[in-house]
Amino acid sequence: ANFLVVKAYGYTDLLSCMLLDAWATPACMIFAFFFVKARYHWTQVLGVLIAIAGLGLLVTSDFLTDKNYPAENKVLGDWLMIIGATGYGLSNSLEEMFVRKRPLYEVVGQMGFWGSIINGIQGSALEHHLYHEITWNGTTVGYLLGYTFVMLFLYTLAPILYRLSSSPFYNLSILTSDFYGLAIGLTVFGYAPYWLYFVAYPLVLSGLVVYFMVARPEATSDLKVVARGNQLEREERSGKANVIGDARI
Repeated sequence: ANFLVVKAYGYTDLLSCMLLDAWATPACMIFAFFFVKARYHWTQVLGVLIAIAGLGLLVTSDFLTDKNYPAENKVLGDWLMIIGATGYGLSNSLEEMFVRKRPLYEVVGQMGFWGSIINGIQGSALEHHLYHEITWNGTTVGYLLGYTFVMLFLYTLAPILYRLSSSPFYNLSILTSDFYGLAIGLTVFGYAPYWLYFVAYPLVLSGLVVYFMVARPEATSDLKVVARGNQLEREERSGKANVIGDARI
């Protein structure tokens, strides 16, 4: 999914990528319906629509400020983005299913192990020529280390969020990343934000609040973690302990 989404940006235009990437949230909800038996309250569907409306305002802002770029092959790029976004939804819902049945250390460890092998094969087969074109200097190494640290942080905390909330809620939360990118752009690149940004951000946050306000879909089934020794007790305690706004996961 990551590979297809990155490739899509090279074929279709920026606004199409941003809109089509939002499909990951409905796709995740559909997959979670089957994998974790999620059942959604109407207010949660409303919350998703509100958050996506906020993303729509963000795209409108970029269009009005002429931040778009021409598409090289719009049909191919759009399909790559749709397939990649569907892959995101499938991946996140499956990971939620795994962390609800297996210990966190096992899920994260297996993802890292097999992901490294898959990425190595994929990179060698499809992008091996780029290895020879990289300019290795302090800046490049710094960006790689920073990106690796951020991904470590993300993939370590995401399973915890899946247990406390859900994979659809995680996907909705990712919609706010564009605004954090804007904040960095303001300080690092001197961006001048359009006024719609300040309307879109509260709208996305409102969608998150509405989604999480009534009930979590995953609360329909008990969490049964399989682990060994003392880890079993720790996993069950972390998975079934009381949390704010809920008596039991």
